[in-house]
Amino acid sequence: MKKNIFDTLLSRQSLFTNKEILHHSHRPAVMPHREKEIERIAFNLVEALNGQIPSNMILYGVTGSGKTAVTLHVTNLLKEKGEQMRRDIT
Repeated sequence: MKKNIFDTLLSRQSLFTNKEILHHSHRPAVMPHREKEIERIAFNLVEALNGQIPSNMILYGVTGSGKTAVTLHVTNLLKEKGEQMRRDIT
C-alpha cells in the first residue's frame, strides 16, 4: 500500500509555534518599542474624545516599519475609550 504524502508531512515538527502571526492581517495586542510613536499619535487624537477635530498627521517611514500596525492599534484604543465614555468619535 502506498503511503499518503500528508502522513509524512504531518509527522514533521513545524518551525512555527503560531504561523498566524506572519499573516498580513495579524494585529498584535502589544506594540513593543513603539511607545513614543503611540504616545505622539494618541496625543493628537485625544481631541476627538473632547469633541474636537484632531489635526492632520503625516506618518512616514520605510516599508514594514509599523506605521499601519501602530495606527490601527491607537485607533482601536481610541474607539474603546470613546465607547467607555459614550462619545461619538467618528
